[in-house]
Amino acid sequence: MKGWVYIIQSGDDDLYKIGRTEHNPNKRLKEIDKTGSPERLKLIDCFEVNDMILGEKELHEQLKEFRTRKDREWFKIKLEKLKPIVNQVIDNLKISEINNIHNNREDITSLLEIDENLKLEDISINAKRYGWDTPIFFTDTKIVWDVSSYKNWGGPEGIPADNSFEDDGPGRLWERAYYIFTYYNYPKSKKIEKIKFNIKKNKNDTDLKKFISKFSDRLKQTEIRSYLNNTSFPENIMHLKYALSYVEYANLDFNNIWKKWNNDLYKRTRGKISLINDVDKFFFVLKEFLKRQRNNNI
Repeated sequence: MKGWVYIIQSGDDDLYKIGRTEHNPNKRLKEIDKTGSPERLKLIDCFEVNDMILGEKELHEQLKEFRTRKDREWFKIKLEKLKPIVNQVIDNLKISEINNIHNNREDITSLLEIDENLKLEDISINAKRYGWDTPIFFTDTKIVWDVSSYKNWGGPEGIPADNSFEDDGPGRLWERAYYIFTYYNYPKSKKIEKIKFNIKKNKNDTDLKKFISKFSDRLKQTEIRSYLNNTSFPENIMHLKYALSYVEYANLDFNNIWKKWNNDLYKRTRGKISLINDVDKFFFVLKEFLKRQRNNNI
């Protein structure tokens, strides 16, 4: 049930009530005040959540050691210790709500069903089939290149990016797909677990850095010829850029990934796709090469 989770302090003591209400928390404060509390009550903070019952339950569980009585919602704890606990629970609750959204999406469940055989090409196929929009990390990154000096370059493809990076928007959708791709050989519960970071907000987060390191390793393992031949041109090129830009957006090195792809394609095409030392030129050359191939395949 949608509503509010609130923190109310009793006087100037380290005594706080953690509760829930469907209505304005200030209205709830006045209601509690009327019960004859000897100390002046004040509203310290409140959070609007989709499941106030679960939110309150989680907070009470995390704070149980500070409870004044088992049948009361009052907790004796320093505010500087209370706030981080509350913020973490609320953040996790919101992430859990995102996961529920993802869990109910056909385009996500279809990736989960592929299980250990999941490849980068499966994400590209899904993105094309279900019309995924452009993620925020693409337009905010240096990989939106200025390549106006290259012949026949028409500028970045794709539709306007997910600038707001909403929880159920395309940015988080791509991030979820990358998460499933990275943990391809883990149980489903791992692949649909709470993602503890959001690249738009936590670019320097330790958990994010660890994840992107694993994601980068998976990208390097991609059989690039198979990927290009089994996906739709030119969207497949753009989807490769998205993956690299996700790595770069977190301020991590992506050059070893595309250079590995370039080297593989150089061998596969017997030098028709040359070894290139510039990432934007690599994608330009690759796109122009595929344009001339039958069915845009290698």
